[in-house]
Amino acid sequence: MTLADEVNLLDSGWQFGSKLTSNHVWDAFIIVSLLDDCVRTNTMLRVPHTGEQKDRFSVAMLDRNNRIILYGQPEVPHCCNKWTHFYPNANGESKCQVIVCDGISMGCPCCGIFRCVKPLQNNRHRFCATHFAYHKVCAINGCNQPTLTDKKACADPLHQKMERMNFEHGR
Repeated sequence: MTLADEVNLLDSGWQFGSKLTSNHVWDAFIIVSLLDDCVRTNTMLRVPHTGEQKDRFSVAMLDRNNRIILYGQPEVPHCCNKWTHFYPNANGESKCQVIVCDGISMGCPCCGIFRCVKPLQNNRHRFCATHFAYHKVCAINGCNQPTLTDKKACADPLHQKMERMNFEHGR
């Protein structure tokens, strides 16, 4: 309430406004997440004091994401019944977990090849440039069959069912 008079603040020569924007919230989320990660890893957050605000934390986020890709994190083994489907196969039972891979997700989109740290060319891709050919391989783990046109699964009816379930539950 003290700073609620935006007009008077700016008229008085104060260079900052008092309106909360989505950029402020995003910056705060990034900073708190990075600081929390530093506490967990007993490290210090180092960012440049110059440059655009949107770019200042990019290197720190990239370092954090690469470390998680290489060493994992405690939350990874989590799965729930809403987004995980179990299905029988020749070896007993397999699971399929739904992920968001259309660029509308929190976090850093990464290559679908385990522990690959190369960036995606586009956030809507599932694989980096090196592994791009995997877009044409069935998305079900352990299946190496080619996908059907404009699909992420092969011709196997069970794999098609998994893709339909993914689409129905993910949208």
